[in-house]
Amino acid sequence: MKIDNIIKEWDPYSLFPYAPQDEYNYEIKQIKSFIKYDKNIDNLAKFLESIFDVEVIYDENKKNFLEIAKELV
Repeated sequence: MKIDNIIKEWDPYSLFPYAPQDEYNYEIKQIKSFIKYDKNIDNLAKFLESIFDVEVIYDENKKNFLEIAKELV
């Protein structure tokens, strides 16, 4: 549940409140699987960058991937 809340609060694509609450469920499942096998913060930050298209993320939501990785682990 913690991971869900962090990603939804971060809302990298600024989709809320207009998107359904399950908008990031696919990405959250990927993150949970990744963390199950690799808790390295640098690796997780790179993984986050790979699943969230950096080019599409709005400037105000470009929270450092390393920062988010630390919160998730």
